[in-house]
Amino acid sequence: MEVSTKIDFSRKYGDWICAINGNLIMDVFSRKARVIITCSKRLARYLEAEVTELGFTPERTFPTGIELRATAAECVRMNLNLRSASQILYSLKTFSANSPDDVY
Repeated sequence: MEVSTKIDFSRKYGDWICAINGNLIMDVFSRKARVIITCSKRLARYLEAEVTELGFTPERTFPTGIELRATAAECVRMNLNLRSASQILYSLKTFSANSPDDVY
């Protein structure tokens, strides 16, 4: 049995969207979501200063990074401008799982 999957990327109202088999999956370039920006130990205060200088407000700071809300487009801008960041992690979706089978 062959399964066919159709993936469409298109612009709608000026924003990029992704649909799989006609179901809207994500509108990440205009939807704000949780973002974790990691850095080396003891660099979080410098990372926080860089993020604030770019116009963002960190919600939480921890020893190896910060957390804030941003769009994927804003993450691209941060990725190009942050010197002390290691990774910029944009949360696509959150869900709860009671067992490994719930994940797979």
